[in-house]
Amino acid sequence: MELVGYVQATVYADGRAAIAYELSSAYWGCGLAAKAVSVMIAELAERYRVHAVSAVLKRQNRRSLRLLQRLGFSIVSDELHAKYDVDPDELLMWHEVLTHERSAP
Repeated sequence: MELVGYVQATVYADGRAAIAYELSSAYWGCGLAAKAVSVMIAELAERYRVHAVSAVLKRQNRRSLRLLQRLGFSIVSDELHAKYDVDPDELLMWHEVLTHERSAP
């Protein structure tokens, strides 16, 4: 069996989670990252009661930008970039987890 990549999350007490993911370039464009991240978000909502998810990416990383946008993430305001001390060459993206993304209790 071969490692394709990974997803990870840091869950905060206030119901937020910061996520990260990495996928081997041999598997880019196959839909695996979208599937893995969406399953992780559903798990975070169900098991850890996460209601908001954030991700930070390099501004030039168009693949991650498109992936996160397809999953419902939006780029935050300049004020939030400053509040969370995001580097100028990075973007902070945010996603409010909707009720239908959560599994039934």
